[in-house]
Amino acid sequence: ERANAEVHLTLVHEPMPTWAADPSAGPIEDQARQGEQAYLDSLIAKTAQHTSVTVTGDIIGAPGASAFEEHAVKRGFSDQLLNRPVAAALAQHAEERRADIVVMSTHGRGAIRRLWLGSVAEQLVWQVHIPVLLVKPEQEDGQLWSRKFNHVLLPLDTSAKSEAVIDTAIDLGKLFGTRFTILQVQGEPFAYGGIPPQLSAEAVATLVDDQVASIRTYLDGIVARFTDAGLEAEALTVASESPTGGILQVAEDRDVDLIALSTHGGGVKSLLMGSVTARVVQRAEVPILVVTPPRG
Repeated sequence: ERANAEVHLTLVHEPMPTWAADPSAGPIEDQARQGEQAYLDSLIAKTAQHTSVTVTGDIIGAPGASAFEEHAVKRGFSDQLLNRPVAAALAQHAEERRADIVVMSTHGRGAIRRLWLGSVAEQLVWQVHIPVLLVKPEQEDGQLWSRKFNHVLLPLDTSAKSEAVIDTAIDLGKLFGTRFTILQVQGEPFAYGGIPPQLSAEAVATLVDDQVASIRTYLDGIVARFTDAGLEAEALTVASESPTGGILQVAEDRDVDLIALSTHGGGVKSLLMGSVTARVVQRAEVPILVVTPPRG
């Protein structure tokens, strides 16, 4: 309502399995579509009770391989998405409707529900270049419409790709009057290469001080972008062997309402290697806003 945005609900049609159909109720496909339409209509009506903005919805089908492949090439999607027809349909639909944000639940379906993300959400997050707000059903319990993002945690690793979330975060902050904690999680100095043996203790201390000062200057520059936009922001550096652990601990200690972060655009391979974003989404107790920067 703050943005006067339209809410558009989308359901991807999936064929009804033969065992679930009622032979006396007509063709299986008709039964499937009637059931889906009834569900969507009820959800639109329920959603409209919580907001004054326009609520619409539609049922879409998974695109054919050739049609989606052409779309994927134009938009820079990975060909791995072709093996996920529901995610493919949602990705294409969101792009075609020029959606400003996609809101999804992170629960899985069927036997996969115990995983940190259902396959649809997993694939979609890493493939679209539209902000995706991920919520867990147990976090909301019907309260999403009244949720306010008063305090947002924004972890950065000083890379340009990690900064892809900043503009979206600022837009969100202007709607809610949000205050931000800009976080940098510090590991051990020289964690990957060790301390060069030829360096004296004094030289090592100087390098560490220089590193700390460089990060502080970087974070101060990011904070300035938020304050220039009229938003309250503070910089925070914490030491932790685990970036994920550091992020989650700060989120708990500071009682944040949302964690906003970007992926590094690495697609499924990055996810399987255990990206920080993936682990934060899996373990966080608050909603997550994820932005995947365009490739290139």
